[in-house]
Amino acid sequence: MTDKIKIKINDSSINLKLNEFWYFRYYIKNITHFYNQSENKSKKILISFPGTSLRLIAGQREVQSISDQVKSYIDFFDDQII
Repeated sequence: MTDKIKIKINDSSINLKLNEFWYFRYYIKNITHFYNQSENKSKKILISFPGTSLRLIAGQREVQSISDQVKSYIDFFDDQII
């Protein structure tokens, strides 16, 4: 099992430690909930990545891509445990 999770953003990637990834999972869920409200769909937000000094100004498309990657890793871990 890996000790870091790679999140791809545009042409870059960010490596998160597992404990940071689990926190980030809840953080991205809240952001996704924000974008589910119609008045927020066109807004840009500042995302910070735990354990790094990196920040990203992102719109709904970037957040959805990150969320999909997080879900994919969660599904992978679920399959490994079961």
